[in-house]
Amino acid sequence: MTKKLILSALLVLIMFFIMRWLGLGLKSEFSPAGIVSFELAKDYEKATQIMNAVSVAALTRNTIVDFFFIIAYTTFFFLCCKALMSYYHSLNLRKLGYFFMKLSIVGGVFDVIENTSMLITLDGNGNDITTSVSYWAAIIKFSVLAIVGVYILIATIAIAVAAKVKK
Repeated sequence: MTKKLILSALLVLIMFFIMRWLGLGLKSEFSPAGIVSFELAKDYEKATQIMNAVSVAALTRNTIVDFFFIIAYTTFFFLCCKALMSYYHSLNLRKLGYFFMKLSIVGGVFDVIENTSMLITLDGNGNDITTSVSYWAAIIKFSVLAIVGVYILIATIAIAVAAKVKK
């Protein structure tokens, strides 16, 4: 388990730096946050402004590579939650860990929905519906992943403190 977790963490870091590198040319006055601005474009007009300001090919490439990042971070969060569960003696805490393990997958699924909708928009078939789907999927994804991240952080600290107290 430890090797898988370390490997997945390393993969997340590698993918993070690849995504940062690919995202260098995606900032403009219409997309100050790069690809995140495109993910959070509330309507087709805003998405079109971003597509016109930066390269559609670069946005498409970044979105396609993001599918690999989704696999990396979902696996990492999943394995973190699974590893934390192995420290729990309480059935309720194990159930909570299992819930967050599943929730990490939900975050990845919403990212896939978001990316798919963005690719439809980037392919010239976009409209207010595709950008709205991207927007709401991104909001849900970021929220879910933030919640999972906070859980992992709090659970890790609690386990470390409990281990220290036990000594």
